[in-house]
Amino acid sequence: MVDNLPKSETDRKIDQALAFHRQGQLDAAESLYRAVITEDPTSSDAPHLLGLVAFARGDLQAAHTYISAAIKLAPGDERFHLNLA
Repeated sequence: MVDNLPKSETDRKIDQALAFHRQGQLDAAESLYRAVITEDPTSSDAPHLLGLVAFARGDLQAAHTYISAAIKLAPGDERFHLNLA
């Protein structure tokens, strides 16, 4: 069963960042999302979620840039396209 597999460090950071994000701690979430992008440039979730942080702050240009980057990494992920719209 896949759920029993240990989480990667990237997954743990994304989970922690999401917790901060949901609590409105955008600076802390942003810091972790950026760390994930630096450590794992193939992660599509980190730029997508960073785009959502930018959107929450009203920075639509940055939100578009980050979510577009996520789409380039995972063009088939519908969530990214929906959030870009």
